[in-house]
Amino acid sequence: MSALQLIKKLCRHKSVAFSLFVIVSVVLASLFASWIAPYDPNKQFFEGLTMEGAPLPPNSTFLLGTDLLGRDLLSRLIYGA
Repeated sequence: MSALQLIKKLCRHKSVAFSLFVIVSVVLASLFASWIAPYDPNKQFFEGLTMEGAPLPPNSTFLLGTDLLGRDLLSRLIYGA
């Protein structure tokens, strides 16, 4: 049985096909993280904090919000940092 036949046989099952899709998506996101992520995952944004120094909630600039140091959470998630 060739690899192509094995993949076709496995993709008949919805759960296997979905799992393969998720795995391939994560691998592609990790390979192209520098092009996908909106910001450097380690860059601190002072505008990413409130006046009291608290992290920002999700908004139009930082889609998942910021952490305690003002770093973009979406970029950190994409990079896996």
